[in-house]
Amino acid sequence: LAANSTSITNCENNCEVVSRSYYIGGIVGKLDNNSFIKFCCNNADLENNVQYLGGICGYVSNESEISYSDNKGSLNSNANYIGGIAGTAESNSRLLNRKNMGVINGNSYLGGICGSVNNCDEVVDCVNNSSIYSGNSYVGGITGYGANTTFTDCKNLGNVIVSVTGGSATNNYYTSGICGYFSSSSIIRCSNGNESVAPIIESNRSGVGGICGYANSSSIEECVNYGSVTGVQSVGGFIGYAYSNSSASKSANYGVASGSCYVGGISGFASSYITFEEVSNFGSVNAGGQAGGIVGYATGHIKITDATNAANVTISGCSYTTMMAGGIAGAFYENSTATNCCNATESVIIGKTSTYHIGGIMGGFTTGSKADNCWNFGKVEGPYNVGGVCGYMSGAQITNGYNYGEVIGDGRDRIGGIVGDSVNEEGILSYCYNHGTITLSSSETECFCIGGIAGRFQGNISNSVNKSDIVFDKYAHEVGGIVGKHLVSGSTIGSVTDCENFGSLSVSVNISKQIGGVVGYADGIVASCINNGAVTVQKGTTSIQDIGGVVGYACRDMSDCHNFGNIYTDSADMIGGVVGECEGTITGCSNDGKVEFGQGMYIGGVVGHGYANILQCYNNNIASGSSVQGCGGIAGGVDD
Repeated sequence: LAANSTSITNCENNCEVVSRSYYIGGIVGKLDNNSFIKFCCNNADLENNVQYLGGICGYVSNESEISYSDNKGSLNSNANYIGGIAGTAESNSRLLNRKNMGVINGNSYLGGICGSVNNCDEVVDCVNNSSIYSGNSYVGGITGYGANTTFTDCKNLGNVIVSVTGGSATNNYYTSGICGYFSSSSIIRCSNGNESVAPIIESNRSGVGGICGYANSSSIEECVNYGSVTGVQSVGGFIGYAYSNSSASKSANYGVASGSCYVGGISGFASSYITFEEVSNFGSVNAGGQAGGIVGYATGHIKITDATNAANVTISGCSYTTMMAGGIAGAFYENSTATNCCNATESVIIGKTSTYHIGGIMGGFTTGSKADNCWNFGKVEGPYNVGGVCGYMSGAQITNGYNYGEVIGDGRDRIGGIVGDSVNEEGILSYCYNHGTITLSSSETECFCIGGIAGRFQGNISNSVNKSDIVFDKYAHEVGGIVGKHLVSGSTIGSVTDCENFGSLSVSVNISKQIGGVVGYADGIVASCINNGAVTVQKGTTSIQDIGGVVGYACRDMSDCHNFGNIYTDSADMIGGVVGECEGTITGCSNDGKVEFGQGMYIGGVVGHGYANILQCYNNNIASGSSVQGCGGIAGGVDD
């Protein structure tokens, strides 16, 4: 015991220390009451199955300090609180400028520098160079447990391996390169690995991170992870599980993150008022379900600002969670916000067979959440609900969303340049722009809901532009330059307004229905929309129905819509320069494109076939071909 301002300086231990009591250290067992250890070294291996085992000191407390002291001996124990420098440090103690070079084997609360750190003034400039092996929980390259402490300029260069026998693999065991469990603390300018050394952080349990396994009311700033991170659930390049008012800022991940679900380049799972600001991911993210370049699963007022992903995100499917993948977030729920985020050209977001909700920015995006000024440049690929910005949204809002990446549908349903699918009447898309190509590569012969902005959408779309062509040779239903299928459910009637399409639509197969330059199937209001792209449907039979320059099939009113694109089909039932078939009133609409067809039932310069009034509409181009039942400059046919 060293106490009452004792100083131990320039000492060296070269022999094993044997004891059956607590507090075993290569230099001192217990350091207490403002005492100091400085310029000391332990060279001996220490092996004791007791708690509080440290290469320099077993237990540090009450404003004591260890500085400029190194451990070179291995530490082996079946007990808890094992550290390369100290077993435990607490009560305003300080750990400064220290290095561990000894391998550590133990149970719980293991750290390359200190097993547990609680209420310490600071841990500064400490380095762990050796591997740590544990059969249990709370394990970190610097400390297994850290609370009410600031860690600054610390580095881990050793592997951290946890192998647990028994229990559930989905339980959090808190494993990381810096701090396993992290509460009410700060980590500043710390790194796991460097450009030459990439430590392995691996656990057969959950709660695994390159910087910390679990963060509660804590902050991480200017940190870097280079190590690979592998676990079961809640696996992150930085944080496995971020909880309650925690944050990560001005930090980057370069390591690969892998797990079964809830896997992210920065955080695997984030819950309750978490902030990610100026963070970047350059490491691949691989999961069964719910994976993101920044966060795998985010819920409860999560805020992501100025974040960038430049790595692949891949999900392969799993049986116990909804499968989602996004360049920024896999799942993004409950009043969360993403602002000024980017998924870069280098990245590919992939959902493999039988997965769904795949997006360049968000996989799933729901319940009052918002995204503003978010950009996708990477390729996005998946079977169902695939979007350049978001795969699936419900009651969420995207403003100023941009997609320049290729969007590939490997399945059959709901593929969009911005959003794949939206199913809540409160959904909003405004000022969104798609420049990325949309293709279908599936072996499926029949596809539904394909759109330049949204595949299927319920809610309001406004002031949005598509500049990409949509070309495929599948049986196609509900295809539009802006939205393939616009839905209404309940009493709230959504709308598509002030939108413009510049891309051509080309479908080359039989049995296609409801194809429009702006909307394929419109259940809501369509107003002030323009189509400039050609609409071409070939190899047709009479099974092709409802082809329109602006809307294929309109259930409600249309107003002030204009078509400038040429329309061609070799065979269709209802073809119109503005709308193929319409149940509502058409007001103030015009067509300036050619309407050409081989044969059809109802062909009109503005309306193919209508069931309501047509008011103040104009046709300025020819309609040519043969007609079965009706052909007119304004309408092919009108019924009550």
